[in-house]
Amino acid sequence: MNNTINANKYLNLYISILFIFSVFYLHGKYNVGNDSTVSEWLINYEGGFTKRGLIGQIAINISELLNYSLRQTILFFQIFSIGIYYLLLINFFKTVRFSKIILLCVFTPIFLLYPVAEIEVLGRKEIIIFSFFLIYLTLKSFKQKNYFRIFLLPLLMLIWEPVVFFFIFWLVIDYIEGVIEKNYKSLIKYLLTFLPAILIGAYIAFNPISEIDHKNMAVFSKRKF
Repeated sequence: MNNTINANKYLNLYISILFIFSVFYLHGKYNVGNDSTVSEWLINYEGGFTKRGLIGQIAINISELLNYSLRQTILFFQIFSIGIYYLLLINFFKTVRFSKIILLCVFTPIFLLYPVAEIEVLGRKEIIIFSFFLIYLTLKSFKQKNYFRIFLLPLLMLIWEPVVFFFIFWLVIDYIEGVIEKNYKSLIKYLLTFLPAILIGAYIAFNPISEIDHKNMAVFSKRKF
């Protein structure tokens, strides 16, 4: 018990230090004009519907509402996303019984340290997907998990459509936890809860933004940014 408490204490300190460095690096690079982790947040619906435009459109609306520059608003979104992710991790690890293999996973350079060590990936939209997955892991009710897959997965598709390739993780976790009953009918009902997100993904894939609309969005983003 004491070992778990000590592990959590040091882990919280480690994650807090990572968050401080994340904020420092994000602030240092948010004025860079060609950083993909900043420019990706500029994608919006001003030229028409397009993939990954939801967060950018929200950022534009907030910047206009609060009279902040779009650049500052995106920085806030990135810091907020990273902060929520780390808080969810701390909450998740409270339920984990630590062992040497768990600690090895936590401290491996390609896990928590990676975005700070390789700052080109720091602040990408994937962090939102990871955060929602951590939230999903904390859900205990079968009904809550169903609502999540039906209503929130489509929302995640509008933020970062490659989340469709992560659906297998949801399925595996639910199978391990016994959410899916081991019969054909239950499996079909379960898979149908992914249908709204898959339909949105299909619409995005088969209705790409036109060259003219893309140019309109780019002109708008350049003017605002």
